[in-house]
Amino acid sequence: MRTTDPTDEEIQEAFNGTNFGPTSESIEGQRKLVASAIFRLVCDYGNGSTITRIVEELGMVSKKTGKPSIVALRWAYSEIMRRVL
Repeated sequence: MRTTDPTDEEIQEAFNGTNFGPTSESIEGQRKLVASAIFRLVCDYGNGSTITRIVEELGMVSKKTGKPSIVALRWAYSEIMRRVL
């Protein structure tokens, strides 16, 4: 599990080779997709397999429980709130 926030490069690398999201998705859009997926995991909503694998590859969830780490939750919250304010 992560102890630091993911960088833009790590997020872009996790999305490489996938056809997930709009084809011209910006890094901001990718960050939003990852943050939304983390919150859906907390609420026990289902995510698709591609975004689930991306979140796992980024180390944002526990391999045992499949739940996001506190670092992931803080990062996702700050990403969502940055767009709101």
